[in-house]
Amino acid sequence: MSEGTPLLTTTLEIARAAAGLLCATQADTDPVVRRGTKIAGARHIVQAALTIAAPELRTLGLLTDGLHAASMLVVAASPRYRRPALSQAVLAAAFAGAELWTVRHHAAQHTRKRRCRRP
Repeated sequence: MSEGTPLLTTTLEIARAAAGLLCATQADTDPVVRRGTKIAGARHIVQAALTIAAPELRTLGLLTDGLHAASMLVVAASPRYRRPALSQAVLAAAFAGAELWTVRHHAAQHTRKRRCRRP
């Protein structure tokens, strides 16, 4: 963990890595779903590691999660992939919401600290 990484970010990213690990190891009979879920799991793991190492990437992670959720809603239009796509959309939307909360919380704390330092 980087010295400047807030506890909230670290906790969120550990949860993200755990979810990514579950996705990456999930078995499915459909090879396309299995491959897509493994790729999504790997993305979550990489994103967690990058965000812990460089917390300033939180906003980029928020954007990535939002785009992932939106793209999975498009994929969910196909009956064949509806269930796994909706599962991924919900997971990505939940992480986007949590990431948004941590970004806003961090910004509010930073603003309060700056106000306290003024003479």
